[in-house]
Amino acid sequence: MRTRQQLVNTGIYVAFALGTSAVGFLAVLVLTRLLSTAEYGRIGLFFSALFFIAPLVSLAADGLVAVNKSALDADRYRAFQQTYVGLAMLCAAGCTAVMAALWLAGIYADALIVGTPLFALVRFFATMAGTEYVAEQRAIAYGVLTMATSGLAVLLTIAFVWAFGESGTWRVLAMFAADLLLLGVRYRGRLRIFLEPRLDREFARQIVHFGLPSVIAVAGGWGLNEADKVIVARNGGLSTAGVYTAAAALAAIMMTFNQSLVNALYPGLFRALSEGRRSASVLADYVVRFVTISAAFGAVAVGLYFAFADHLLPTRYLGGKSIFVALMAAGVATSLYRPFGLLADFYRLARTRALALLAGGASAIAIGYYGVRSGSLLWAPAGIACGYVIASAIIAVGLRVRDESLAGRRIGVIQAVPEETT
Repeated sequence: MRTRQQLVNTGIYVAFALGTSAVGFLAVLVLTRLLSTAEYGRIGLFFSALFFIAPLVSLAADGLVAVNKSALDADRYRAFQQTYVGLAMLCAAGCTAVMAALWLAGIYADALIVGTPLFALVRFFATMAGTEYVAEQRAIAYGVLTMATSGLAVLLTIAFVWAFGESGTWRVLAMFAADLLLLGVRYRGRLRIFLEPRLDREFARQIVHFGLPSVIAVAGGWGLNEADKVIVARNGGLSTAGVYTAAAALAAIMMTFNQSLVNALYPGLFRALSEGRRSASVLADYVVRFVTISAAFGAVAVGLYFAFADHLLPTRYLGGKSIFVALMAAGVATSLYRPFGLLADFYRLARTRALALLAGGASAIAIGYYGVRSGSLLWAPAGIACGYVIASAIIAVGLRVRDESLAGRRIGVIQAVPEETT
């Protein structure tokens, strides 16, 4: 029954992932016609900054939501949830003050950057609700709300641009409004957690202890996921960054698909580990699943892209074909990392994961920066792929050290037991 349910959930998540990706593709088609490449580049830089701010708002302890939802009773989980909400609100307020000061000081020229902490806070609340749906195996509710959010954001984007003019600001505000409006649906009957946040000391310490190493590793995560757009903008200008961002927006279908795989497969992975199966065996099993399925999906997506891109995208955005293919390949490398990251979350190897992200992010930035400077934008996605492989290798070493340490402790305990005398 477990295997059957896992297959059913996988099918549901993949179906909704394809639907959400189709909506995302529609959004790209709309935006490439409504906005100049420079305005699209501006959107890319906003979300690059958001990626950096979001872990500071959530304290990068999102993984605890899935773990505690599965491990705690309803009352204890509510206390954890209210504590997490309270901490996130405080962090968002602090980050907003800092971003406003940086804008007023002229360090950031675009005032839109001041809104990144509030955007990150709303996104965090939506993500927390989605994680709860996944833990409860409410795959259909999760998929419907995810698609509805993307679809509403597209409609609001069209309405805002039509009413107020062609600016990347309206795309950002449309996405924020869509997330905010659907929070009421996600938390229907549970809105009190926002009105009554609390700070339970035990859970506050747990959140900070779990998340702090990841907060330190924010730069690494940014290097793996968003630094490529900044590197391209600095070396090629805002217009070139717009073409790259459009290709990245289309290639985001791979990230959406990878997340659907995580949603479908992590309950089974966590269950296998809880039942005492060897971590190495479980890891090998799920690495094969993730990479095989992701690579097959990527191949189909690339084929469809080359079949229809010339007919659907404006001419000024067609220079991103090779970039799209390279980013899809980088997405397969990301799928390789996912099982390693999940095991690090399960065993709470926060420091190991932080080290892996820092090393991987630094590698991605270095490879991308020097490669793009040499004249090819393809070095940016190549850096991402190499960074994720390096991060996976570091977590693999950390898991091996953990297993050997546990084995050594067991041997020590056995040797400490005196032999029975006859």
